[in-house]
Amino acid sequence: MRPIVDFRNSPTYNLVKYLAEVLKIVAKDHETTLKNSYQMADDLKALIIPTDHHMVSFDVVSLFTNVPISETL
Repeated sequence: MRPIVDFRNSPTYNLVKYLAEVLKIVAKDHETTLKNSYQMADDLKALIIPTDHHMVSFDVVSLFTNVPISETL
């Protein structure tokens, strides 16, 4: 389980909301953009992985732990 945190009242909320809209336009119809997890599952089912290759998954946890807070602010 992961915590769900409401950041709607944070100082950067409007910036993130704006950037999300910009990125949505940039990523629209791009060949490496996934619509949802169902599309990813379908794409993976059709994927043929050579026997000398390995599939890995990286999950980002605590992405900003090494960012200096004072410089970031």
